[in-house]
This record gives sequence, C-alpha cells and structure tokens, in this order.
Amino acid sequence: MSLRFIIGRAGSGKSHTCLEEIRRELRRRQEGPPVILLVPEQATFQYEYMLVSTPGLQGIMRAQVLSFRRLAWRVLQEVGGAARTTSGNWASAWYCAAFWNKGSLN
Repeated sequence: MSLRFIIGRAGSGKSHTCLEEIRRELRRRQEGPPVILLVPEQATFQYEYMLVSTPGLQGIMRAQVLSFRRLAWRVLQEVGGAARTTSGNWASAWYCAAFWNKGSLN
C-alpha cells in the first residue's frame, strides 16, 4: 500500500491528475486492491460522478471516493473501534451525580 500527496495551488491540476491516474489504473486492472481518493465531505458525490461518467471505463468497483469522516469510520470498522460506544455529556453528569450522592450517604 502506498500513500501519495498531490499538493499545489488552486487551478494547478491536482484534481485532474488524481482522476486521470485513477482512471488509468482502473483501465489497466479492474481487480485488485482498492484505490482511495480522499476528498472533502461536500465533494464526494461530485468525484464519484466524474469517475462513473468516464467514457470507456468498464467499472469503478476498486475506486473508493471517501471523505475524512467516512475514512475514519472505515478505519474504526476495520479495527473494531466502531463497536465502542461513547457516553454523552448527560451520562457523565449522571455518573458524577451518582458518585457524589453515594459519597454523601457514607
């Protein structure tokens, strides 16, 4: 697995470069490890649409367009962290109240 950062100014062709390389990889090999394109939350549909509407591309099953939030969810799902539940503020307040009430009874 490799990670590649493509950085540059606005309008320098970063998005075009990413999409073209993903298209080239999908044409070369339809099966294999996933190819992940990490984009801002509001841009996921736009990039998926650009990949799907590519003429001559047989499929995009390997390509995964993920936002940072979705990537974090997928990582937690893989390592088992998605099963953990977190307590909200009300739970913390309840635990504190229960502790203080129990302490005052003694």
